[in-house]
Amino acid sequence: MKEQLSLGLPSVNLRALPPPPHLRVVCSLSLKMPEDLFRELIQSAEVTAIGDCRLTRTFTSRFHKERRFWNQEEMFRDLCMELGVEYIPLEIFAPTAQMRQVLRETFKEVNPKEGHFNPRAWTEYLEDYEKLMMVRHPIHDEFVRSRVIDGPHEVVAFVCSCRHHDDCHRSYVTALFTHWFTGVELRLLYPNGDEPLKASPRRYRLHDFPLVGLPENNKFSSRRK
Repeated sequence: MKEQLSLGLPSVNLRALPPPPHLRVVCSLSLKMPEDLFRELIQSAEVTAIGDCRLTRTFTSRFHKERRFWNQEEMFRDLCMELGVEYIPLEIFAPTAQMRQVLRETFKEVNPKEGHFNPRAWTEYLEDYEKLMMVRHPIHDEFVRSRVIDGPHEVVAFVCSCRHHDDCHRSYVTALFTHWFTGVELRLLYPNGDEPLKASPRRYRLHDFPLVGLPENNKFSSRRK
C-alpha cells in the first residue's frame, strides 16, 4: 500500500490519480461582477457546473444592501438553473468563520505609515486552510466524488467572492484538482479577459504549497521572516 500524505493522497507528488471520467477543466471565478458578465463568462467557457466554495452564501451588509445573485443563494441557484448549469454547494472547501475573522482583523490593523501589518497574513491563512483540508480530505468525500470528480461535467467553475484568483482560497482548491488528477487543467475566468487589481494590502504566498503544487508568488519571500 502506498504511503498516505496528510491530505489522504498518495505519496507521488504530481498527477498521481487517474483522470476523472469527464472532468477536464476547473475554472476559477469571482462572483463580484454584474449578472450579464457572469452569464457571458459561464456560456463562453462552456461551464456546466458551479462549485460554490463560500462559507456564507446569503448575506447583506452596509456595503451590500441590495439583493444580488452573488449575495442571495436562492437567486444564485435560480440563475444557474436558468443557464442550464448545475449548482453544487461545496461547504467542505469553505474556510472556517474563525479563519476569516483572523484574516479580516489582521487587515483592519494595517497602518502603512507605521508599518503595522503582518506580511505573512495571507500565507498563514493558506497554511491554516491546508491543515483544514488535511482534516476534511475533500478528494475522498462522497459528495465531491459523485458531483465533481466522477460526475458528468467536463468544465466546473469554482466560485467565491474575491476578485483575483491569487487573493482567494479557490486558488488552493483548483490547484488540488490540477495537481493530483491527470488531464485536468486550470482556467482563470475574468470579465473581458482582463486581470483585476489585486487586493491591497497584497496577499502574498511567501512559500510553496507542494501538496497541491501551488508556488509562492512573491520574489522577495526569501527575505521575509
